[in-house]
Amino acid sequence: MVRASPHISCFMNRSGTLTRSMRTLVVSLLPFRRMRASSDQIRQWESNYPATKGTSSRPPHNDCGRFTQDLAQAKETGMDFIRIAFGVAAVSLACGIAAQPYPNRPLRFVVPFAVAGSSDGAARLMAERFSALLGQVVVVENKAGAGGIVGTDYVAKSRPDGYTFVWAGSNAFAGGAKNMPFSPVNDFEPVCLVGTISYILTVSPTLGVKTVKELVDLAKSSSKPLAYASPGNGGGSHMSMEMLQHKAGINLLNVQYKGSAAAVTDVLAGHVPIVFETVSSVAQHVQTGKLIALATSSTKRLPGLPNVPTMKEAGYDFSVAGWAGLALPADTAPAIVARLDGACRTVLNQADAVDTINRKFGWEVEYLDPAAFGEFIKAQVTAWSEMTAISKIKE
Repeated sequence: MVRASPHISCFMNRSGTLTRSMRTLVVSLLPFRRMRASSDQIRQWESNYPATKGTSSRPPHNDCGRFTQDLAQAKETGMDFIRIAFGVAAVSLACGIAAQPYPNRPLRFVVPFAVAGSSDGAARLMAERFSALLGQVVVVENKAGAGGIVGTDYVAKSRPDGYTFVWAGSNAFAGGAKNMPFSPVNDFEPVCLVGTISYILTVSPTLGVKTVKELVDLAKSSSKPLAYASPGNGGGSHMSMEMLQHKAGINLLNVQYKGSAAAVTDVLAGHVPIVFETVSSVAQHVQTGKLIALATSSTKRLPGLPNVPTMKEAGYDFSVAGWAGLALPADTAPAIVARLDGACRTVLNQADAVDTINRKFGWEVEYLDPAAFGEFIKAQVTAWSEMTAISKIKE
């Protein structure tokens, strides 16, 4: 194995090239009079400091000093002294930061959905457990919008220092939204898969239907499209309803809300008659009779609702399962990814945590490590793209 130069590999990403932040610094420090360096010059600089691919460790702090010396020697080539001084100071600071223990300050856990949903509940439980395991407070920040895309994009563009990570859900990572502002495969470091979740097709009692077939017959006979509430385009709720329309040959009106809680609230109030939402969002209302459950998107009946058939049992052969895990911005150090993955694995091995995530928030816990989760994301992007094409989702 080719070993990385220890004084520079702390600034390399997994592919063996400079991180984006270091490329910017190198351009400003190259010993050329021009303000912009060519890509050939950057590649030449990278080749002088080969990085080890596949390593999961970073160099100790004292090794960074050698790289600082290399930059200082650039004075011999005629580089402006002030630029050298700034460069050496910047690299010394970066090396010092890299040597600090992680984490040494509070972390931000971005949930790209509104408060009180199934994702928010599970994420807050994990944040509480993470705080105890990591020795630092983990603060949950809800950044809802566009079916999870707003908050997810925020993390994609955050500093890859390990202090900001996201609830990486199928809505944003594999949903049917077009013109995504980020790449779910290239702009994130997968940490772990937390679990999967199913959806329940429910209606207001005022609609007067008790089976999926009755709903389909009503939609076909109605003079105008029936409306349904959804928390945004491209997610599991939207995908489930689109697949039903495709299989049943009906057209419904998509009324979008900023989160599951708002969508369900309007159905309960009688403003919209239909919602296809997660277990945690609607189960309690089904049990109290405020909503009628017609079918689930799962492949088998749910333990908490044994009398509710699957969509296949109801005569419409399809299933949709949402999923979620944790992810960091691309270029985050492997050691940081491993630290968060360790915390995730620990929490998902705690019986009481798993029971709460499953029963209270409607998830089915299923852990995958970073490598496996990364492959899972790639496969899901393909699978959801196929469902999007079949259902003909439009923005």
